[in-house]
Amino acid sequence: MSALKKAQEMESISLTYDLTELPSAQHKAGLAGLLILIESLKARELGPLPEIALDGSRNVTVTLTQQSLGVLLDDVYDARWVEKQSSTKWQGKTAKRIDEIDRPQPNGKIKKEKRFVYDDFDPSGNAFAFWMQDGQKSPWLKLWRDMLWSVLRAQPATRSEYEKRANGQPVDTTAKLWDSLGKGQKERAKDKFRIESIAGSLFVGAQDANAERVSFVGQIEHNLLLHFWQFSTPLFVPQIVDLKEGQREYAGYVLVVPEVADLPLYVDDMINYWKRLEPDVSGYRPRDALIDLPQEGGLEFLYHLARMKAGSLDVAYDVTAVELYHLHKVGNNVRMLAAERLIPNARVLAEYESIRGVRANPYYKSLRIRNLLDGNPWHLGADAFFAHYPWEYFIKTNKSPRLPFFGNDVKRYLTRLDQQLNLLKENNAMNESDPAIKDDVLARRIYQLIREYVIYKTDARSPVKYKNLPRDVKGHVQYDPRYREAREKVTSDAFLAMRSRRAEDFVEYFTGTICSVPHFVQEPEYIDLTQALIQRPGTVKNLSMLALSAHSYLPGKEGQTNSSNENQDQGETK
Repeated sequence: MSALKKAQEMESISLTYDLTELPSAQHKAGLAGLLILIESLKARELGPLPEIALDGSRNVTVTLTQQSLGVLLDDVYDARWVEKQSSTKWQGKTAKRIDEIDRPQPNGKIKKEKRFVYDDFDPSGNAFAFWMQDGQKSPWLKLWRDMLWSVLRAQPATRSEYEKRANGQPVDTTAKLWDSLGKGQKERAKDKFRIESIAGSLFVGAQDANAERVSFVGQIEHNLLLHFWQFSTPLFVPQIVDLKEGQREYAGYVLVVPEVADLPLYVDDMINYWKRLEPDVSGYRPRDALIDLPQEGGLEFLYHLARMKAGSLDVAYDVTAVELYHLHKVGNNVRMLAAERLIPNARVLAEYESIRGVRANPYYKSLRIRNLLDGNPWHLGADAFFAHYPWEYFIKTNKSPRLPFFGNDVKRYLTRLDQQLNLLKENNAMNESDPAIKDDVLARRIYQLIREYVIYKTDARSPVKYKNLPRDVKGHVQYDPRYREAREKVTSDAFLAMRSRRAEDFVEYFTGTICSVPHFVQEPEYIDLTQALIQRPGTVKNLSMLALSAHSYLPGKEGQTNSSNENQDQGETK
């Protein structure tokens, strides 16, 4: 709650905010965004500016005049006229001109296409442009503009202030807010608050009135902050996989709203965040903005915040949480597809570090991140993917989607897991009474069993044996097409057989088929595996199918060599 100090003859108004008393994360982000905007205006030598008095990490007093309030809001809503091309005519508008462009066709020919050119206004985003690499040409700034017009200001009626600024006029909001703040000051002197409605363009999820006709209102001093939260809120773009084409389509925007805990620290961190964003693009979006599920956006931002703390992964003193809002425009309606809250956790961020930066399969990444956030074993829920999607998604064939292969990501994880377990054993730090360690040991053992089964059965089925496969001058295996075909058949048959079995039927299949080939298992491992088959057959089934996915892939293509790392991943020796 804000405490309003009495101003003399309305020449200035002082607003005192306490982070812990603000009603939502968006309000707290708005307070941080206000300070970020003021820092930008200072650096750009614009003014007059409000006076800021920080008191510790969470309290701040903002002293405004009507003129300084106008400087803030004019910059927030600043806009410019630009030319925009469209392949279709805009309803109710006359094209400025019609251009023709050359459009390459799949057959190599060039097709002439019309483009209708219109004058339109775009948000300037001056504060973003000042901090970001490439300034006004930054793809991150384009992303922000597109988000604003697509979801927060999707209705043209909400863009009037931007049009005024594009025409060089001050915004009307300044006079209205100043009047409301003045009335609020008088109410505050009577120990009352002035309440006004909150627009959905300022507060995600707000409505003038909901289905029960309950109005959405807030204290006027708090409502002021909602004009600024975007300056402290990162943006990400979820992708939907087009499995037929092996491509990804953009699916709206994820806003990561911080629950700010330390104002000075967060303001500095956020300014550095905007400065460090890489301008590299994939398609027409910033590469680092692309995510496969909304939670990934929250983890990615928390990871960036943590890395700015001299390599530490503890960000609890900076933000206490982040709220995620996945917004997507469908037709004329903006839908909230997801809303979630993440709390910073050093262990989770350390594990996420091993997932991020890798061009992973979206289903694998979804499995790992959901389990990571829920505190579950990494493999939990894999059976749901295996049951829902075609087996070619998980066993490598020429029909597998043109995406990073699921099994390669599993193999990468299990290879790293094996290295970690070996390191623990070497340092006498292997505590096998720990349930997590026992689960990891079981995963490694099953991975090895499946590898031995697949190699043995592939050799039995292929007319070309592994030991007779040709190698290049560096000793790397060159896989014969017949050997590849046998590997695919062995892994797909076992995968489908496991998928269709439950409990006792699976145990019977595993012991009668997977264990039918020679294995070298020490007695303690044999006992642990037997107990797991009796007590946790579902876990053994999950891990077995994951291992089959990993071993279904042979690196390289026909006639191409493999790297030594790939041979090691296969678990095969030279």
